[in-house]
Amino acid sequence: MKNPQKAIPVSIISSLLACCGAYCSVSIIITLMVPYYDMDHDAPLPIAFKQVGYTVAQWIISVGKSMADGSLCWFNFYYFFWLNQNLLLLIS
Repeated sequence: MKNPQKAIPVSIISSLLACCGAYCSVSIIITLMVPYYDMDHDAPLPIAFKQVGYTVAQWIISVGKSMADGSLCWFNFYYFFWLNQNLLLLIS
């Protein structure tokens, strides 16, 4: 990287724009698929695909969300275990 003072802000802004674009695209497409008042507020994405008839996409999204939640639980378990051990070392 030749000029990090220029490259880092550009990469931060471009990644924020990419995430914003992906989020807006998904919400626009889901709203065009199923009217807003028919969406389930607990799980709008899988239920929208179920209402349209794409049950395979519903299951893929549901399994992906479950796997993401599981990995987050494992990460939090590891992090809190590590944090408690280091705090005990600081106290003693």
